[in-house]
Amino acid sequence: AWYERQVGTAAKAAEYDATADKIKQAVTSTLWNQRGGFFSLSDLKPDVIAGDVNGLALQYGFVPKGQEQRVLEALRVNWNPYGAIMGEGLVDPTGHTIEPFGIGMETGGRLAVNDTAGAFDLMRRTWGTMIDPANPLYTGAFWEFKNTQGGVNRTTASLAHGWAASPTVQLTESVLGIRPVGPGYSTWTIKPHPGDLAFSKG
Repeated sequence: AWYERQVGTAAKAAEYDATADKIKQAVTSTLWNQRGGFFSLSDLKPDVIAGDVNGLALQYGFVPKGQEQRVLEALRVNWNPYGAIMGEGLVDPTGHTIEPFGIGMETGGRLAVNDTAGAFDLMRRTWGTMIDPANPLYTGAFWEFKNTQGGVNRTTASLAHGWAASPTVQLTESVLGIRPVGPGYSTWTIKPHPGDLAFSKG
């Protein structure tokens, strides 16, 4: 819809918006767990809380108005000192339970609703060990997966994985706070979320 408004027609953009509204309604009616205050992993696993599902719901405005804090609190059930597990009972075939790709969706969701402290806490847990040169697994890059103890379960685990790099975008767009509004940065917005940082530069 955004692209259509820039280079196409308002009528087509309105069609896309209407489709998006229908999708939002269908997802919410199927997956919103009112009792728990979160979006369920699926209709078959209504009590499983997953960070990626709820992080995206926060980013794209699917969370019912006024329920954002309930979602943020519910997600903490998955946190441990090394990040957040994928969800109760969920595990990669080789035993990895912490997936930075999905955690990036949660940190993005937290930043979208101004929970900068929560986003930083989860970033530090997840990526802090990856950027610590004292860590025996340190590679100077981001890792594909971690296990519940913060290590890896297989020798073929990627310790330089692009899909784990969400903080590089989030630190620029949300923490430093610079985002394009118009095509090619013809217009832009600057809204920093510094949290407890002493400074940010970019």
